[in-house]
Amino acid sequence: MRKGFFILQLLISLACYTNGQTVVISQVYGAGGNSGALYNADYVELFNQTGSPINLTGYSIQYAATTGTNWFKADLTGTIIAGGYFLIRMTQPGANGASLPTPDFITATDILMSATAGKITLVNGTAPLSGVCPNTGIIDFVGYGLTTNCYEGTGPTSNISSTLAIFRASMDVLIITTIVMILQLHHLHPETVHRQLI
Repeated sequence: MRKGFFILQLLISLACYTNGQTVVISQVYGAGGNSGALYNADYVELFNQTGSPINLTGYSIQYAATTGTNWFKADLTGTIIAGGYFLIRMTQPGANGASLPTPDFITATDILMSATAGKITLVNGTAPLSGVCPNTGIIDFVGYGLTTNCYEGTGPTSNISSTLAIFRASMDVLIITTIVMILQLHHLHPETVHRQLI
């Protein structure tokens, strides 16, 4: 189980969107392996906000294009430790960028996320979502990119890119960041992580 954080250069502060979920989407990067990419695979990271481990069996991670209605999913397995992070590698490594830290889960088939705009959701259930803006079983939802037509909060984030990722700077704020370095700190308390980032 990985605990990690990015040392980041803050660019843009974005809308609040957490609603007391026990597990939230903490990071999203969709440019893995592209020209100029900093990492060679797309990824989503989850964060367990609680003081107890959470078994992800029966959960799924699902993705749709920025205005799409077709959702691509992976059924999750594994456990997030209390206050821990859970790294999901969404694609096979590509030609460009550094390798990710050892993922906690690798999707059985690639879920190719857009490098700039899309919709990613954590679902309590394994049935495929449908429609522009589904609401069945949604635990957390991130609409990223200015053209995205479904999101939580007041609007989607700005576009991301080969060098920009979405990162949860605190439990209720999303930011767009330039990734400088990734560290693997397996026993760092998450509250310390946030104090160092902000």
